[in-house]
Amino acid sequence: MPMAGMCDFDETRITAENAKDLCDPEINASAGHWQQCLQEICRLLEERNAIPPDSHVLPRIDHGRVHWFIKFWQSYEHSPRWMQEAPDAGSM
Repeated sequence: MPMAGMCDFDETRITAENAKDLCDPEINASAGHWQQCLQEICRLLEERNAIPPDSHVLPRIDHGRVHWFIKFWQSYEHSPRWMQEAPDAGSM
């Protein structure tokens, strides 16, 4: 697993300890917003008939972050079903 970003001064990164709470709408009021945002990114990729990375959807500088984000959620044991349906991280 890569090290946390050098610019994450507020320690906002997802960890095994905080991931379950991030996607639980009973604990985190913004969980639904996360889901909508991530599904919109997937929709935009599908609309372009593209698989990550695609610089028309997300800036190139974020491609590595997206790769590790997808790998984390695909291997996380408590990952919600909708998160498991994200694009394949191996394609990035």
